Amino acid sequence: MHLFSEAGPSLISMLGILLTVLIAAWYDWTAWRIPNQLLVASATAACMLALFAPHAPTIWTSLAGGLTGLALFLPLYLLRGMAAGDVKLMATLGLFAGPLLTIDIALLSCLAGGVWALVVMLSQTPHGQFATLRLKSLLGPKLSHVFSHPHQPQSTSVKGSAVMPYGVVIAAGALGAVMLAQG
Repeated sequence: MHLFSEAGPSLISMLGILLTVLIAAWYDWTAWRIPNQLLVASATAACMLALFAPHAPTIWTSLAGGLTGLALFLPLYLLRGMAAGDVKLMATLGLFAGPLLTIDIALLSCLAGGVWALVVMLSQTPHGQFATLRLKSLLGPKLSHVFSHPHQPQSTSVKGSAVMPYGVVIAAGALGAVMLAQG
């Protein structure tokens, strides 16, 4: 039995989720930050939907989703596993999604982050470097840029290790959760 009965996100809520994560992922990939202006605008839109849209989650479900997103990722921020923008992004998505879908987004985001980290670790082995070079040559010059990331700011490296733009990982988790919610 769930505390909040959710029939699933409305179409407009899912569009809000998708638009927010795509813009956030692009910013995080290119600038290593998620703008507060995006998050404030998205959070405001989510609350307006909850208050006025006929098929959107109620304001209480929306607020519970925001708190769920905050509660799930705040410990990772406190342990310096992610930046504050990532936590705020997850809370904003929770406002659109409600608590149950927010949990799905968080779980799929963690799964996507784990896969990304594993691929990065494997690509740093001699066999992995060879496989990466081979894949780049197969894709050709037009698609090989997919495996290159814009310069990582010095301030984001932790003891010389690479960090990932977690907004991109959250976007992957959100896309997966929205597709699963529809299927």
